[in-house]
Amino acid sequence: MMTCFNLRSLLPPHRDINHRIPFLPGTGPVNVRPYHYGHAQKAELKWEVDMMHHPPSLSPFSSPALLVAKGEASWRFCVDYRMVNLITIKDCFSVPIIDELLADATWDDLNLILTCFPEDHIVFKV
Repeated sequence: MMTCFNLRSLLPPHRDINHRIPFLPGTGPVNVRPYHYGHAQKAELKWEVDMMHHPPSLSPFSSPALLVAKGEASWRFCVDYRMVNLITIKDCFSVPIIDELLADATWDDLNLILTCFPEDHIVFKV
């Protein structure tokens, strides 16, 4: 069975140019200490990290991981990137607004979208 955890061998090879996050000038690495957890949550957090099969990081940055309770008595693994977001340059690569994309789109483009995703409920404002 293919899961997101055993896709690591299918990732593309290392490239000369890697993605970088632009930070404000003069800011150093963010290194936030972990949150305090009870024994049961620590065990669940360790299990979640072990399932990722992620190699040890050499990055000077650290952000705390936390567990958020889901409705069906399970946990969602989350990373608190709020401190990293504070030193990130905003709108360096802005995401296009959907109204602008639809204004520039032709009917052929919209027909292609509807053909590729027929089960999605797409509502157009005319």
